Amino acid sequence: EAYDVSEKIGIVASSSAWHLGVIGIVAAKVSRYFNRPSILLVEDTDGMCKGSGRGIQGFDLLKALQACESQLKAYGGHRMAAGLSLLASQQDVFSHAFNEACATQLKDKNLIHELIIDAWLDEETLDDLFYQYLVQLAPFGEGFREPIFAISGARLQGVPVVMGGSHLRFKLDWKEQSLSVVAFNFSLDDLPVGCLDVAFTFEENVWKGQSNLQLNVQAMKPAL
Repeated sequence: EAYDVSEKIGIVASSSAWHLGVIGIVAAKVSRYFNRPSILLVEDTDGMCKGSGRGIQGFDLLKALQACESQLKAYGGHRMAAGLSLLASQQDVFSHAFNEACATQLKDKNLIHELIIDAWLDEETLDDLFYQYLVQLAPFGEGFREPIFAISGARLQGVPVVMGGSHLRFKLDWKEQSLSVVAFNFSLDDLPVGCLDVAFTFEENVWKGQSNLQLNVQAMKPAL
């Protein structure tokens, strides 16, 4: 949140306190949140940094790293994800070079995040049968992302449960269906008042041996 993205097209951040094992997952969240290519680095006690990068649509992350290879010890990956290592003393130089490489590729791009909805649902029943049809399309990944659906006019049931200080779990009433919902990185203040339009992925949640289907919220707004 303290990172000034107004002057940076490519994000590079580092810390010695971060865990290398999860840095790729976090880099993916950062790139989605800011809609910018993002690289997170973990500094070790030997003066080295290792990390992961994630790209965005319309951007070739590997090509950007190739433009910065004089500052890197090693790197590899593809258009959307990569790993890299460099000397900690080269961080500032690399950060500048990476930002320049990102600017070259994205100079004519609108970096305002756009959420692409694959289908607005109307009369569908979000049940086991719907989910079974959905999983027949899997696996999802680079070049074939998980479908995003949307519903309009949903109403909140009861009081949302706050999880971990920054996530919500609640129920929605839509078309006479009671839908379980999880919203990561949403606060109570992010919940619109009244009827909601909700964009989501539909997934199976397994917790303590119990399985249920849920909407994983990607965006919400007041219904028109």
